[in-house]
Amino acid sequence: MLRSIGILLILAGIGAGFFAPSLIARNSGGEFARVTVFDRKDGGWQQGWRAEKVSLAKRNNPMRLVVEAQFLPGLKLLSSTTGLQISLAHGGKTVMEGEFDLSVPKLGGSEQTLRRASLVTPPFSIDADGDYIVFVRSTETNDINYARVEAVIRSKVEIPDNRIRDTGYAALALGVVLLLFSGLGHKGKPTRRKKPARRWGRG
Repeated sequence: MLRSIGILLILAGIGAGFFAPSLIARNSGGEFARVTVFDRKDGGWQQGWRAEKVSLAKRNNPMRLVVEAQFLPGLKLLSSTTGLQISLAHGGKTVMEGEFDLSVPKLGGSEQTLRRASLVTPPFSIDADGDYIVFVRSTETNDINYARVEAVIRSKVEIPDNRIRDTGYAALALGVVLLLFSGLGHKGKPTRRKKPARRWGRG
């Protein structure tokens, strides 16, 4: 009984503590701006990057920037993650900036299929309507085979409630404790050998 409750608490804790915030971050809000910040056709690995302008308004707060990348097909990448430097600025003032990790998709499937990956920045809000400059650059010095990179702005995004996440962590911890008490993961008690039946009479 304790084991079943513990497993249910662990599953619920993982869902509330890890998957729910990620799903909210990636899917909440509505897309209202999309710009291409890298295209290999426009100048190759070094010259294909460009800063782009997007028009933002306070009524769209809070917002989130999503970077969607496409990789050339049929090429094996050496690393499982790569870095992107991202910033958003207006009138000389930086609204949001940082260096973010992008998970590189594994090689597989058709050699003609572009592999895709995306990352999501923390939410941000602006103080003034106007044109903002989106800046995205790779932190790598070597070509890692980007085909195209786009920056997407999502408006009126939902911000995950920390109380739900903390409750998930607590449920996860309680589930682990219950599993330990139920004896999961520990070796069972050694079985006692049956004593041979005592024989009576002459052998």
